[in-house]
Amino acid sequence: MRILAGSIVRQQPEVLKAHLDTMVWQKVNRDIEVDYLYINDLDIDEPTYAESRDVLYDSYPELIEVHATQGRPSGAEYTVGDITHGWNEATFGWLGHIKQDYLNYARAGGYDAVFLVDSDLLLDPYTLQCLIDNDVDICSAVFWTSWMPGMPEQPQVWQRHPYDLDGGIFREHEFIRRLRRRELLNVGGLGACTLIKLEGTEAAAYFPFLDDLPHGGMWQGEDRHFCVRANRAHISLFGDGWSPIEHLYRPMDSASIRDRVHSLDRRRPKAVSYDNWVRLRLQPMEIQGWVGYAHVRGRLGQLKLLPELEAEVMQIPVGESAIVKTHFPLWWPVEQLRGQSQLIKLDVMDAFPYSVPETRVENRPFYTPAQMAEMRNARIYSKVPKVAEAVQVSRNDSVPEADMAGPEPEGGE
Repeated sequence: MRILAGSIVRQQPEVLKAHLDTMVWQKVNRDIEVDYLYINDLDIDEPTYAESRDVLYDSYPELIEVHATQGRPSGAEYTVGDITHGWNEATFGWLGHIKQDYLNYARAGGYDAVFLVDSDLLLDPYTLQCLIDNDVDICSAVFWTSWMPGMPEQPQVWQRHPYDLDGGIFREHEFIRRLRRRELLNVGGLGACTLIKLEGTEAAAYFPFLDDLPHGGMWQGEDRHFCVRANRAHISLFGDGWSPIEHLYRPMDSASIRDRVHSLDRRRPKAVSYDNWVRLRLQPMEIQGWVGYAHVRGRLGQLKLLPELEAEVMQIPVGESAIVKTHFPLWWPVEQLRGQSQLIKLDVMDAFPYSVPETRVENRPFYTPAQMAEMRNARIYSKVPKVAEAVQVSRNDSVPEADMAGPEPEGGE
């Protein structure tokens, strides 16, 4: 399997360096080939432009290929502040166009999948392999963010568009609970850390934007247009809560980069202990008519496993397999298996000590109820002050093509 992994970059140097470090440390099976392609969308007017450019081009020149865009269109603004991020519709049109070019480039290059990751994310070393193991068409690794100061952390996957955690398969509290328990869930929308299989998903496109979706607010994001297209084509979307991921969402988060990277830098344990998080794959070897695998994840000791399987999980190394002879009790729910002995192949895919995804409480300023109401009204996608004077890119207008032909020439964008 060949995967093209990367991001569109307009990022501060210290955040970008940490992001690149956790991308190239991804540990995948030997039959997986990962190439890295990053798109340079840095702003030459930014004070840290030169430093960010050096980080992008010089950190891993033997591993990461960098292509440059030919210039962001007028009005495509993006800001990162202490409260939230600011975009506008021109920005989303630009990002959607580049991401679609990225998918097209990967298909033309014979890749099997694309792994698109926002450049302010730090990944656990096994994030990509976990998404591969799920064996679904489109899947995002879930991370948690307080989108506004004082708000509870929420995931970047949702059940209903544009960003509703309620009203799908689960009520909101159950949706959150299952993701916190590191489950794999069918979702309505996703983004930011996504593995996309390229065969059979052509109908899911980032660009051009759909004409029949509402304008403005949270509807304008390129990920929503991608997900709506996938929904309409009956391509299932999944959110995977397994992997620990850190989101450096605000400038103040840069102060904790070293600690966050250290918390993610883990090795798979040699053996599983009782009460660990475990991710297992089971394949019955003798049940007639059974095709495929059963994926099981949760805390060892709380999972509904046959005793022989639970005992074997703690005997074999993580990453290894075993054939286990199991005995189904007379009360087993599946009547045809009651009282039978069956051979089951057990794969211990991953394990780590029990914890829930961390909820961060940071030293942020106190806001009055009026200020909080104003921020809530602004939603996540607030407009940049200059937008009123900017030239907007409509959903049907074209934007300058991203140059996917090769690296940026020396001397600037």
